[in-house]
Amino acid sequence: MDARDAENATLRLQVHTLEQRLTMLQGMCRQQHEAAAADPGPIDMVLFCPKCHLQHIDRPEPIKWAPIGMPDVTAVGASIIGETNPDRWTNPPHKSHLCVPADGGCGHVWRPADVPTNGVLATKTHGKHDSP
Repeated sequence: MDARDAENATLRLQVHTLEQRLTMLQGMCRQQHEAAAADPGPIDMVLFCPKCHLQHIDRPEPIKWAPIGMPDVTAVGASIIGETNPDRWTNPPHKSHLCVPADGGCGHVWRPADVPTNGVLATKTHGKHDSP
């Protein structure tokens, strides 16, 4: 075996090692993708309308219900007997957001990310290097 054969053998071994690592990384990526797909929960984000700058907070629409003998009453929550608006917005996971005119918004619809997001008043965590 001459020097060129030895160099080729070394290169073949390096290629084989890289192929094994690539296969391992592809498997890890596949597992992470499957795990993410199994839990498509929305990401809480502080969102502002890019057109009018109103803060966007996601929440279910109020439920309209009318107990016997009473006028319509508005209640926030789910599973209230007597609900009269079954098509109301229940805040399922979503990517696009409406700046709600009834809340003083402009009607603009935007997508802050390519994954489901949930507009919240404030984030739940604070990092040690975050500004106060």
